[in-house]
Amino acid sequence: MDKSQYRQMMLNTRISSDEINNCINKKLVNFLSNYESKHIAGYIAMRKEVDILPSLAYFSKQCSIYMPSIVNQKQALIFKPWSTQTQLRSSLYGTLEPNVKANCSPDFFDIDLDIMLIPCVGVFKQESSIYRIGYGGGFYDRTIAELKKINSKFKTIGIFHQSHIPNNKEIAINADCYDMPLDYIITP
Repeated sequence: MDKSQYRQMMLNTRISSDEINNCINKKLVNFLSNYESKHIAGYIAMRKEVDILPSLAYFSKQCSIYMPSIVNQKQALIFKPWSTQTQLRSSLYGTLEPNVKANCSPDFFDIDLDIMLIPCVGVFKQESSIYRIGYGGGFYDRTIAELKKINSKFKTIGIFHQSHIPNNKEIAINADCYDMPLDYIITP
């Protein structure tokens, strides 16, 4: 099985439910409460991704929250400030993003980011690392690689809707040179 086959299998079997969302939000709040985060990058759920907005709303009272925006297909994501009052707009690829001005990524890259929460279509374990499978555009891998060059302290947390994390022998997928390992993963 290659990455695209695994991705399609996971998309076909992905379940979105209040039970999964509530479980992961509870775990996420507990996990993040152990950090003194000032800057958290999140995401706005689409295509049955786990909805983490309740957790982000909770933390927006004590730290700055940012949401991704796609500028173009070959560039790292930029992140825009978000709060529970922020209006959203549809953007490239049908994603939702804050309807606020953010002209270029260096503004975000100057932020001392603590945590980046990342939606996962699939995940797999290779040796002692966990890797994310997304939609295939490489946006998060490019963004993480860019940020790690200037801020190696920030942590990546994958949000995955299933409890089982297959190893590369189960699904016969290996990480590519551009795949960035996750620091943590939260599952139901």
